Amino acid sequence: MTPNTRRTPSRPRRLFPWLIALVLLLLLAAGLGLVLLLRAGSGDVGTPTTPASQPAPTVPPAKDLIFRTVADSYVAAAEPAKNISDTPTLRIDGAPRIVALLQFDLRRLSRPIRDATLRIFALSDSRAGVRVRVARFGAWSERDMTYQAANRFANGAVASSKAFPANSWATADVTSLLSGAAGKIVTLVVSTAGPTNISFASREGGGEIPQLVIHVSGAAPATSASGTAEVLAAGDIGTCNGNGDEATGALLNANPDTNVLALGDLAYESGSPTNFADCYAPAWGAAKERTHPVPGNHEYGTSHADGYFEYFGAVAGPRPQGYYSFDIGAWHLIAINSNCSEVGGCGEGSPQERWVREDLARHPARCTLAFWHHPLFSSGQHGAFESMRPIWQALYDGGADIVLNGHDHDYERFAPQTPTGQPDPSRGIREFVVGTGGKSRRPFRAPVANSEARSDSVFGVLRLSLAPIRYEWSFVPAQGGAFSDSGSGDCH
Repeated sequence: MTPNTRRTPSRPRRLFPWLIALVLLLLLAAGLGLVLLLRAGSGDVGTPTTPASQPAPTVPPAKDLIFRTVADSYVAAAEPAKNISDTPTLRIDGAPRIVALLQFDLRRLSRPIRDATLRIFALSDSRAGVRVRVARFGAWSERDMTYQAANRFANGAVASSKAFPANSWATADVTSLLSGAAGKIVTLVVSTAGPTNISFASREGGGEIPQLVIHVSGAAPATSASGTAEVLAAGDIGTCNGNGDEATGALLNANPDTNVLALGDLAYESGSPTNFADCYAPAWGAAKERTHPVPGNHEYGTSHADGYFEYFGAVAGPRPQGYYSFDIGAWHLIAINSNCSEVGGCGEGSPQERWVREDLARHPARCTLAFWHHPLFSSGQHGAFESMRPIWQALYDGGADIVLNGHDHDYERFAPQTPTGQPDPSRGIREFVVGTGGKSRRPFRAPVANSEARSDSVFGVLRLSLAPIRYEWSFVPAQGGAFSDSGSGDCH
């Protein structure tokens, strides 16, 4: 066949494959649209979708903000000019009229109060409960308060508690009373709903201090759905001669809704107001509202640890004792002052040792943690502080689970043991020394019995996850640190 006689395909035959392809594409698109329509229709009714460019907002978990009374007293209508101050108990009565006054300093709160609960420890029972009002006055002095001076009680909203037995916490939801109270000093007036005389523990009694447990707005419950609460702990912290404290402070700031335990020696060198302002506050001060402190020996470089008590206020416990207790989730926590010479000793029968035993009896919790500065067991430079053995014995007898200490500038974990250092996996207390808050690092001596993990090369904090019947721990090193330690245990 010659070139001019070769057959050329007609145009319609060349388009046929493209028509088939176009039809197939249209069918595929229709099928995909149907699938998407069916998927959209199968979703949960009423469940909105969020565009990928706008992630769903998260609500940060709340923390229990615990405010203890900065002043408390009671006044009696039958003796209108009498001042009743510095008493270990508070009284209320219906006939004759006796009311208790509880002053709280809420000036640290910068966000509105979402909910608030008043907790007062009842030394006697009541079938009628108590009534709570807000006084018309704010700040006052215990030494000047009388019924006559306080005869401007509020007649507005009332909060009430339920009936309660002796030696238990009486609680009242006072959220409605404290609207707009953030940033102020407020006084709650407690009276009885019946004619019965009722007694409560006061802040001077060295026991259970009246307290407000507050959650601020925009936050969820302080514990997870499983009841687990998170705690960060360290001691030996604030220094103006290094940046280790700023590195550990960054760990706190990265966990803004976690409770903090400050294990003493918080502001070097002498715990003065200047040391707290210049050396502690820049590093750990952002966590002040959620910090539960105990004093170290350096705090007493200032007479009576005045700088410490002035910086933390009522949250540091009653002055001059500095020991107190509180609850986080299902756990009961006991803050001890291990500067024994400043609090009448730590020996058997001392005021603090008796208070620890009484506190444990009042709070028979499944899980208990105690914390103070000077360790009973340590492989560090300072070694063991025998003065703390009676306190350990009281905690051991009361079924405590964990003890946290500082003082030695290192991290050390011990196996559960008795107050005499004998292994006791079933009832023993597990001790952690966490003197890694940022001041300095010091080498160990020879390891003592039951020491399971040690590091003298890093700064960092101990993280505890406190569940209702068990706990987990992990050491979190500051940036650049490589040491780690983690594990878990069960409550007794």
